Amino acid sequence: MSELRQDPITKRWVVIANARNNRPVHLKKNAEENKPGVNPFAPGNESLTPPEVFAFRKEGTTSDTLGWWVRVIPNKFAAVSLDVTCDEDLSGFHKKKPAVGSHEVIVETPDEHADIALLPHDHMTDIWRAYRERMQTLFQNPVTEYVQIFRNQGYGGGASLPHPHSQLISLPLVPKNIEEEVYHCGQYAEINGRCLFCDLIVEEQRTKTRIVAENEDFIAFCAYAPRFPFETWIAPKNHAADFSNATENMLTNIAALYQEVLQRLAQVLGKLDYNMVLHTAPRNLKSPLAYHWHVEILPRHVQRAGFEFGSGCYLVTTSPEQAAGWMRESNNPEPA
Repeated sequence: MSELRQDPITKRWVVIANARNNRPVHLKKNAEENKPGVNPFAPGNESLTPPEVFAFRKEGTTSDTLGWWVRVIPNKFAAVSLDVTCDEDLSGFHKKKPAVGSHEVIVETPDEHADIALLPHDHMTDIWRAYRERMQTLFQNPVTEYVQIFRNQGYGGGASLPHPHSQLISLPLVPKNIEEEVYHCGQYAEINGRCLFCDLIVEEQRTKTRIVAENEDFIAFCAYAPRFPFETWIAPKNHAADFSNATENMLTNIAALYQEVLQRLAQVLGKLDYNMVLHTAPRNLKSPLAYHWHVEILPRHVQRAGFEFGSGCYLVTTSPEQAAGWMRESNNPEPA
């Protein structure tokens, strides 16, 4: 069973999910510790996973059989569940509530050795279509207040299986990180009548020193105050609060720029462990100017340590201007 607990000091919610202890871990830090195991995401092993909830597959094939190229399934070791039950207590000193939601895995390709940065562009676009489709579906559930899409790559990024996949978790509340972003964006919009992210993009375009790449719909730039060296954000150039409303053209262009950024990072840093997080508007956003969806790519080649955990302030040894310059100067990415 899973439950949400709120820290009484910071007001941050955490998920207590004991079932996650039972998940297989097929990635180890040292190669000699790597133990072979059955890959539940491999083609032919569809019966080893919960029944798929969405897929892109060959015409004439049926659910949970061969023929898919993107497959979405419930996480067998879910952090949250629609069936979870626990006592809710929001009036006592320690607050808790059931961790009601959905936890899904997006299996991005049948090829367990694939590099998603080098997938055909149409395939990568379908991955982003799957994100949009699932987010739209989960927001139809009135209990859902927020949907977090994320990708953990490599041991350093927290991945437990090497087969390329990403995940999403829907929650019955707005996480503190998103709540804070919405609050500051809303305050800025009230004072200035404009979107904070839109003005940030204008400033990045003016200075140009942190821009990595851009296309018709999106701009990629190294964050001005990063938590990790080479932290890169991708945002729509035109104002858009909710990723679930992304157009087909936007999905095509976010897929292309995402792959380009991953390739440029790999060319500079080599084998790359990272986290990708997609931040979008929560349910019932008060003003369309109070948020601007975006993607954050967090390379994990540097470990956070005591100072960061103790202070909440990050030490970053490569400036975003230097990082962006190296990424711009990297070899031209391979065509997808």
